[in-house]
Amino acid sequence: MLSTEDRSLLVDLLSAPDGHRLEHAVGTTFTLDLESMFRVPLAFAGAEWRADADPLGVMHAVQSTVDRFDVFCQAGMVRVPAGGAGILAFLEPAVHQVTRPSPGHLFHPKIWVTSFVDGHGDRQMRMLCGSRNLTGDRTWDAVLRLDGIVTGRPRALNGELARFVAGLAGRSVHPLDPRRATSIGDLADCLRRTEWEAPDGAIADDWLRFHVFGAGHRPDVDLSGGRRLIISPFLTLDGVERSWPTNGSATIVSRAESFAVLTPEERSTITDEWGADLLTFDDSAAVPDLDDDDAGRRWELSGLHAKVYVVERNRRAHVFIGSLNATENAWTGNDEILVEIVGRPKTFGIDRVLSTSSGGLGSVLMPFIDGATEAPLDDELVRRLERALITVAEQPLVATAASALVDDTWSETVSSSVPLPTLDDGVDLSIRLLSTHDERTPATSRELDETWTGLGAEELTPFVAVTLRAGPPSARIEASTIVMATMSGAPDDRLDRLLAAKVGSPEAFLRFLLLLLQGDSDEMLTDLADGSGDGTAVFGLSGDGVLEAVAMALADRPEVLDDVDRLVARLLSTDAGREVLPPGWNELWDQVIVARRMLTEAGS
Repeated sequence: MLSTEDRSLLVDLLSAPDGHRLEHAVGTTFTLDLESMFRVPLAFAGAEWRADADPLGVMHAVQSTVDRFDVFCQAGMVRVPAGGAGILAFLEPAVHQVTRPSPGHLFHPKIWVTSFVDGHGDRQMRMLCGSRNLTGDRTWDAVLRLDGIVTGRPRALNGELARFVAGLAGRSVHPLDPRRATSIGDLADCLRRTEWEAPDGAIADDWLRFHVFGAGHRPDVDLSGGRRLIISPFLTLDGVERSWPTNGSATIVSRAESFAVLTPEERSTITDEWGADLLTFDDSAAVPDLDDDDAGRRWELSGLHAKVYVVERNRRAHVFIGSLNATENAWTGNDEILVEIVGRPKTFGIDRVLSTSSGGLGSVLMPFIDGATEAPLDDELVRRLERALITVAEQPLVATAASALVDDTWSETVSSSVPLPTLDDGVDLSIRLLSTHDERTPATSRELDETWTGLGAEELTPFVAVTLRAGPPSARIEASTIVMATMSGAPDDRLDRLLAAKVGSPEAFLRFLLLLLQGDSDEMLTDLADGSGDGTAVFGLSGDGVLEAVAMALADRPEVLDDVDRLVARLLSTDAGREVLPPGWNELWDQVIVARRMLTEAGS
């Protein structure tokens, strides 16, 4: 859980156990950053994410895993990337926008449920539950990791969580591919039958509970006790009261600005009447001497985003970790998930969490000083635009591609079968394809019907950038999101064309070829994906290196040659693509395909 010890990166938390490979994974997030989402396939492929990651290595990691993971996020909360669509196109099949559970509430859980399988077909399950969105934010967060094995019988404690995961496919704005929906259902079934491994310090018998909030889910969360710790970046008085339902002492850790937003009367109720201690993060206390061995990535964190509740009663500590803020909306209508761990106070108690040593938070906390922090400006206009974006994003859009026939260009029409929602006076709507800068301003309260022409096949995209603007001309405020449309009419090889465009040179082609042929080599994948090498650490770019890689693939992974053959066919279809192939390639590859066919016919 959250502490000042080394952070576990998403790559580490999602990586397969030794001897296992990814079978399927489902993640949920409130906000989604598509560029940060690349961490997921890289984690499953065993590579480390870096900001300057080699596009070819990233594309390989995505291609090799995208059919085996799904990410569900709140519609209207997908961040617009700074660049164009580019290699983001390879993530399209795994992105699913979810509708709100009810008006005024949000889809807000942050979990991962993953199944791994070994060579004998035995499954190992993993669950992550925390407060971290799938974004690049560098805030203080909390995450809990559970590992378990799939057994032969359902376990009651997993029931609500399994039902939540199974129901995700039906929550998407657009229907899921039936194969994906089936895989998610299978994953939920494995989740029902999972026996979880208890952490050190947990109570032997009744140490774990899952609490699922939202439509159709009414968890019974027992927060009674004599001492409690509430860690929540956002607060409301009624939310704190729900988190503190009985008498007893409480320590509340939040953002200084969240305390400042409460009225003086509300703060007085919490501190004077209820007797709470208010603490905030002292970001400056978390910065060591730059020459200190501890100075590193973890000290770049700033701002609180963790949600943790600790209640002590009957000589036990109940720790709740998840996505739920101490606000009324979180408790009464949002989709949220908390995991409760019951253990010994010495290991899981409040004193351990707030300790100034042993990785506790005490060293980075300070008392809240009333009046020292000004309440943030009222951003009601921004919130109004964000709420309107969610309403727009929940309308199903269709992207229809058509070939111009006379040349090699395409058109794309984005349409809706229902009118766009009516917006408040003074709010302007614009849309564009993520792959272009050609922005349109369709009329609201009407069905959408906008067409872009003169596009290359690689520019066709279901990612539609939607922007709302309001305010005076001198101080315009805007909010934007990516809306996922259903794509039809695009060439089946659209992504292959994009891949060919990204390959670019014979040297890059050979690097990607070696990556494909030796996809199980962690050393090569890391070397290529983090941009630090060109593959020569494992194979040289000589003919001998290619021949060795091809021979190994024929023996161990002949199916990967089919992937290479599809790429080669795409490159051979254009003059630019043929220039990417190295000299003598055709003669070599013809012999490889003959050998592959002979092995297939022989039943090898």
